[in-house]
Amino acid sequence: CQLSHYATTYLAKKYIMHVSQLQLKHLRHLAELDLQFDQSVIIFEGPNGSGKTSLLEALYFLAYGRSFQSRLLQRIIRYGETNLSLFGVVQTDAELPL
Repeated sequence: CQLSHYATTYLAKKYIMHVSQLQLKHLRHLAELDLQFDQSVIIFEGPNGSGKTSLLEALYFLAYGRSFQSRLLQRIIRYGETNLSLFGVVQTDAELPL
């Protein structure tokens, strides 16, 4: 189900939401990743160039349908690849009237 920016903004204000799963392939420096999140605080740490910002960019892309670093989709696809895949599961505190 694709939601408009207005709908996601409305839902984010009305319900508590969190990402419970993130899967990606070929996004910037990240070849393939499958993460499961619980509702606790998540901290990303690592050396420069390890993919922390790429991970945040993936979450931003899921929320807004675009990158915060580039207007060109080709610039966020991993070097040497022709496409990327991004999948997320969002959970809420209530049943959504969709």
